[in-house]
Amino acid sequence: MKAMVTTFSALLERVNLLIRELGKEGLSINPTSRFSVYQRELAKAVKSRSAPDDEQLKRWHRLLIEVNDLLMIQHELSRPPAVFGWKQRTREVLSGSFFRTSDGKNSRPRNTQFELVVAAVLRSAGYQLVLEEPDIVVEMSSGRVGIAAKRPASQRNLNKMISDAGHQIAEQNKPGLIAIDATVLVVPDDQQITTTDFAATEARVADHAIEVAKRLAAIAGVRVGTKHVFAVIARVYVPTWEPNHLRLSYVERWPIVCLVNESDDRYRDCFDLATKLQNAG
Repeated sequence: MKAMVTTFSALLERVNLLIRELGKEGLSINPTSRFSVYQRELAKAVKSRSAPDDEQLKRWHRLLIEVNDLLMIQHELSRPPAVFGWKQRTREVLSGSFFRTSDGKNSRPRNTQFELVVAAVLRSAGYQLVLEEPDIVVEMSSGRVGIAAKRPASQRNLNKMISDAGHQIAEQNKPGLIAIDATVLVVPDDQQITTTDFAATEARVADHAIEVAKRLAAIAGVRVGTKHVFAVIARVYVPTWEPNHLRLSYVERWPIVCLVNESDDRYRDCFDLATKLQNAG
């Protein structure tokens, strides 16, 4: 996964496409849904000729990421043979607050969204999977591998969430990995990076994502061990803004850290996953 770069008009087209494609699947967008709000706000942005303020940028970056997530979910999980249960779970995703930081206790829509994003990314890389406990089960070279997908809301609940993920995997008595949306550790308040050198910013984010993944893997190694959990995959996305071009974007990375060495049969799964994700991106 690399970077998504867009203009306001192109993003509005993607919102309209998302609403049409979900409608074809019988998933209608309620006028009060955050996705309908995204559509209305973008229509105003396209007509605007003034530079957006920081709050507007935060809102538009949020809808860029949300819309791309949903388009990927719809595209990957609906293509034949469709992944059983994806529609029901996507229906849950369509609720929720505008900002992830405003979800409060009702974090289930975006938690489910992250589970589906992980499934969509894996399917785009060529894996067969099902949506079942711990969250996703994938066919890998070693057999069926369970994935527990977690989206910490803050730094404070990170250790507990990793421990919970390890327990989920252990309960299924199969090898597994933990997928973590680590964005909150990098941009906790949804702020964007303003840049005039996108390539340099992209490189910095990539390096930072690897360091975050290593930190999460270290916590997992200490708290859950390697009897069942053999790897950690982290999602990191960072919004960027190029004022010279009035261009929105975000840099996204999915670094993987293996917790076992090459003598372990499961190490091959780590290597294959990293290679397939790189090729898919």
